[in-house]
Amino acid sequence: MPKYPLAAFSGGTLVNLLGESNFWDYVRKKWQIPDLHEKYMKGEISREELFGEYKFWQQRGLTKEVLEKAVREDLKLNEGAKEVFEELKKAGVTTAIISGSADILVKELRRLLNPKYVSYNEIVFDNKGLPFSTKPTHPTADIRMDKIAALRDFAERERRGMKECAVVVHQEEDRALCAVAGFSIAFNSLDEEITEAVDEVVKSDNMKDLLEFLL
Repeated sequence: MPKYPLAAFSGGTLVNLLGESNFWDYVRKKWQIPDLHEKYMKGEISREELFGEYKFWQQRGLTKEVLEKAVREDLKLNEGAKEVFEELKKAGVTTAIISGSADILVKELRRLLNPKYVSYNEIVFDNKGLPFSTKPTHPTADIRMDKIAALRDFAERERRGMKECAVVVHQEEDRALCAVAGFSIAFNSLDEEITEAVDEVVKSDNMKDLLEFLL
């Protein structure tokens, strides 16, 4: 029996989208959209005001089909990501992705990596096929701000305690997970707040270097 029978990965640890690990930053970069997220994170604007960014998405014609096609073309998994998920499953570890990214990206990650569980923010489209809002999979929490609800849900489904979970994280938004999980790793993070909050820091060109800590 593995020491940590459930391993959850932040979406930002797994991908490269034109040099970005964050789906929202990728969209802003690719289509030159103003960023309201920093103001939201600082509490300067509400979640409803954050949705004002979608007006720029609409102006650029970013339908679901356009976004899905772009992600398929631009997405690159980090080296070793598939091997890590395969080895964890062989060892009896349940895998999950707990991400503040959009369903469009996370569903593609699910297809490529086949984790048992995923959480994400679902982009809501209007009757013209244009985005106007976001709905988290775990409505007790804004997934971009607090991912604990998702980890607790997945642990309970597996009949595990939170201290039996390992998390692989990337940025400050993931810090809440580190406080409740049994073990935490920051993978290639440049965020000092998150690297100080985790049990281990791994800087590597290959995600397989995580396995010595997870298995």
